[in-house]
Amino acid sequence: MKKSKTCCAPKSEKEGADNRNQLSRVNRIRGQVEGIGRLIDEKAYCPHILTQIQAARSALASLQAAILASHLEHCVRDGLRKNSEGEINNLVAELVSIFKNID
Repeated sequence: MKKSKTCCAPKSEKEGADNRNQLSRVNRIRGQVEGIGRLIDEKAYCPHILTQIQAARSALASLQAAILASHLEHCVRDGLRKNSEGEINNLVAELVSIFKNID
């Protein structure tokens, strides 16, 4: 991560609740990944490990979609409201760059 912008920082109680929800999801994902490590350490049945990996990937994809939606609803919408062509171009370029690097 190159930038330390806080464009999606909670500005209201509702947005703060969204942030807490996202952190809770990260903690669950962390637990899933740690569980995968334990399964590998215990030499568990490979299809079981693969199932758990897919569950963690799905959880990450869901979290990514939620954060993207929040970013679009708040940061991008604010950029459009300000009608700043430069800011709009920066926001679009940033998202395109991120999604170019996804599998």
